[in-house]
Amino acid sequence: LHEPIAAADPATGPQPVINVSVDLVDSANRIYQMALMIDTVDELARQDNVELAMDRYEKFLKLESTNARAGGTPLIPALDILAVWFSHIIRTREYKTYCVSEAGPRARHKLVDRRGPLIVLDKFGKLLTDDSDYDVEVALERTRTAWREAYGVEYIVNLAEVYPDGAAHRPGLVSANLLATMTPAEVVRDRKWLAGLHVVTGADGADALAAGYTPFFRGLVRSYERFLFLAAKYPDRRSTFISVAYDADLIWHAHPIFP
Repeated sequence: LHEPIAAADPATGPQPVINVSVDLVDSANRIYQMALMIDTVDELARQDNVELAMDRYEKFLKLESTNARAGGTPLIPALDILAVWFSHIIRTREYKTYCVSEAGPRARHKLVDRRGPLIVLDKFGKLLTDDSDYDVEVALERTRTAWREAYGVEYIVNLAEVYPDGAAHRPGLVSANLLATMTPAEVVRDRKWLAGLHVVTGADGADALAAGYTPFFRGLVRSYERFLFLAAKYPDRRSTFISVAYDADLIWHAHPIFP
């Protein structure tokens, strides 16, 4: 971050020299598609359903932690699990607190990292992203097997089966340790982030995001890199407050999913 400014880009101007270890364009596109789908799933706007989703998320995180230590291929989270994971992981301090705690996902006091590209399934368990159907199905079957062996029940990715219309789920499913770092109400409230993003980008920007228009995403990455550059240049937050632009916040949300 402290290297000189790079040569000017004809399209976006001078750039700070910043090396990011993940593909933020691809990740931001997947995060956006995930957010669009979550926004249409009314079941995930109900706090009692989110409590069940948090319980499923906690089980998944423990399973993936064990699987990663054994060197297995990444497991595939259903959309409700992914929604909770996303809300948790962008609260970086709280996510770390949970992962390294004694009652956390048995991660040997380390963060549970995401591995590989973000696989996004819709509410019915169908792929939203351009990944290999065969590879994802193999990974899903591995996830089903691991879930069945660990918890004695089937692993369901079709949310219509997990949250049937009118069904009321009993409260108290979520562990106190997880609730200490994030509440169901916060997960529900995070849905409003997408509407705020669309206000800032406008209709044209929303269309570009929905179409996965790469140059538009690259422009947002440039804005995010400038934010990182300024944050490193002015580390004393008491005298200088550096804020990221709301549209580039999409890239910020994409970055910490690989902690």
